[in-house]
Amino acid sequence: MIIGGSKDGIRSFSWNDAASGVKGVAGTPLGHGAAWMAGLMLTGPALAQDAGPNAITLDTIDVVGTASEGQPANTLEAESSVSRLPGTIQDTPQVVNVINEQIMLEQNTTTLDQVLRNVPGVTISSGEGNGGMNGDQFRIRGFDAKNDIYYDGLRDIGVYTHDSFAYEQVQVFMGPSSESFGYGTTGGAINIQTKAAHLGDKNSADATLGMGPLFRATADVNKQINDTTAFRIVAMGQKQDIVDRDHLFADRWGVLSDFGFGLGTDHEWHLSYLHQHNKNKPDQGVPTVFKPSKNYRMPVTEFGVDRDTYYGQRPDIDRADVDMLTSRYKGKINDWLRVTNDTRLEFFNRQYIPTTVSCSNDCSNEFWATGDATYGFTAGGGSAYKQNSWGIQNITTAIAEFNTSFLKHQLVAGVDVNYVDEHRISYGRTEAKLPGAIRHPRYEPNYDLYLNRGNQKKAWATDIGLFASDRIWFNDQWSVIGGIRWDSYDVKYRTSSNYVWTSYHDKPDWFSPKASLVWEPTKDQTYYFSYATSANPPGTNPANASNPLARDKTSVEENETFELGAKISLLEGRLGLTGAIFRINKNNAHYEDANGDTIFTGQKQRVDGIQIGVSGNITEEWEVLASYAYLDSKITADPANPANKGNPVPNVAPNNFSIWSTYDIATLVGVDGKLKIGGGIIYADPMWLRADKGVKVPEYFSLDAMVSYEINGYRFAINGYNLTDELNYTAGFGGSEGASSRAVVAPGRTIMATVGVDF
Repeated sequence: MIIGGSKDGIRSFSWNDAASGVKGVAGTPLGHGAAWMAGLMLTGPALAQDAGPNAITLDTIDVVGTASEGQPANTLEAESSVSRLPGTIQDTPQVVNVINEQIMLEQNTTTLDQVLRNVPGVTISSGEGNGGMNGDQFRIRGFDAKNDIYYDGLRDIGVYTHDSFAYEQVQVFMGPSSESFGYGTTGGAINIQTKAAHLGDKNSADATLGMGPLFRATADVNKQINDTTAFRIVAMGQKQDIVDRDHLFADRWGVLSDFGFGLGTDHEWHLSYLHQHNKNKPDQGVPTVFKPSKNYRMPVTEFGVDRDTYYGQRPDIDRADVDMLTSRYKGKINDWLRVTNDTRLEFFNRQYIPTTVSCSNDCSNEFWATGDATYGFTAGGGSAYKQNSWGIQNITTAIAEFNTSFLKHQLVAGVDVNYVDEHRISYGRTEAKLPGAIRHPRYEPNYDLYLNRGNQKKAWATDIGLFASDRIWFNDQWSVIGGIRWDSYDVKYRTSSNYVWTSYHDKPDWFSPKASLVWEPTKDQTYYFSYATSANPPGTNPANASNPLARDKTSVEENETFELGAKISLLEGRLGLTGAIFRINKNNAHYEDANGDTIFTGQKQRVDGIQIGVSGNITEEWEVLASYAYLDSKITADPANPANKGNPVPNVAPNNFSIWSTYDIATLVGVDGKLKIGGGIIYADPMWLRADKGVKVPEYFSLDAMVSYEINGYRFAINGYNLTDELNYTAGFGGSEGASSRAVVAPGRTIMATVGVDF
């Protein structure tokens, strides 16, 4: 919570941490950490120097808030949910998209990919079928982000369908961010803030019935135990058949429990446990064929094949269990120093049996000659495996706020230690898998499955990162940020074929710098220029790759971004506007080949873009969240395939737009409570799935709407999705060759009804 004001021409504001109850003041826009700066300037620790005649003395203003007050509609006022990135979104010199709990409630989102439809430039890849990944595999601005999903600032090692039942908000930090998050983050990082225990009792429950059919129930109970302790438990259960898609279902259940200790004090500790169980029928998509008179492919559903056609088989299953035990501590050591310590132990187990189809050139020709064709399989008909992974991560961060002479500092430094252990056993089949016809695929199998212990994969990876950054204020308007992170990554990988083992090892290290110049002429305006980098080492996160390390001593993929942006709050802080222009350069790009091996090609890529957004309340009754991104992508060099130079980067749609808006018409129609009507549009241009422009998916368009009524603790809502019943695709995969390219068909028109109660 921020309150603006001035004293002798110097901006001042006070703040409070809604979760902890800590409060204070500052004379510079330090956001979340401003109180420690003010305490230092007034009393000063031993290391602080006398500020001299220019010292600023501020009046103390106390602002009290609670977690139950909710999140700001203007997402620029939201606090960063990453402990090592102190401050608000307005303070952060890069594009950050925030989807808060209110938006997720109104849209009745159930999965992370549904939440991220609100963020333009985020797409989904279906992944390679050779023991590869279905589940959530996001691309941000065209760059792979399957390793870049974080819960409360800690990396999630698994690939699965993330249910949103325990989300407080989702923040997407756009652009390379390795200094803040570690390896990866070429396009950006997705950080999920989970629900946490807070002071005050609050309980709710919801039940949803929808087409498919869909049955879903959630419950959220928070209980204050004493003045500084509370417990919260959130539970979810779902059974779902996917609309307009034969055989596909998505069943899951989950629970989050969180104990909060020291709430409202200088030392706050949360201990939480999250379990989610998924049982899905995997969808590796529909094959592609050449479009007549064109030299590129498109999904067969564009040429009369029914959208409900499913190319998997009866044994196909995606069964996953994730368990996360998380400890999060934040403490005020004194008036100028804070310390956070975040630790997670995660176990991820998965049984994955897919069927991945392909359509060769002969298949494509037969399709156009006869109206049907016999498809084939890629990766031997789709490799299947049983996976057992675990990992542990600890990040310790110190945030010191002090002044030297007339300069004000916010120093952030820490250590990040991460270990991942992965083991897979492949499934074998008693007979070769028999294909079917494109219009009449084979669902019943002709084989039995068995665990083939002669074909196994084991991997171990350790990452040690040291990071430090300093934000220096020259006066109340101008500041600079400089930071750097050093990583040492040690990865070992062993794979067996018929009990014959082959081993690989690599141990790269690298630096990831960042720098920003920030101008804040008023409390409601931030203008910045930023430079940042990211790196992807060989064997990145072995739990998320088929064959994470194909050879010893391969290169580190390097990326950089330049961004010029502005963030402005209007209407007394109710409405936030953002805008940025940026360039991302990727050097030594890599991809996964047909065997799942990570291949570094030496390819160079560039994405130039513009992104603008608005969030908040235009009036008290009218709320809006909208964002537009234009992405101009280009392959600037490709030594292995020179003909690709100048082509668009795969999985980048040039124009991307999303809007969601609601209006409370209760006063207009003369009823008590809140009567909201709303809706939104999601749009993305057609995009290429391959560097050679060999596969294309059409544009994405979805018109959604909702109406809800809240009174006396009850909520009734109806949501409609894809109301125009467009043929859309939620994911695509270009393949190592065009024949293996695929696209995943999105559900058709869907209606859901929800009843909720607060008690």
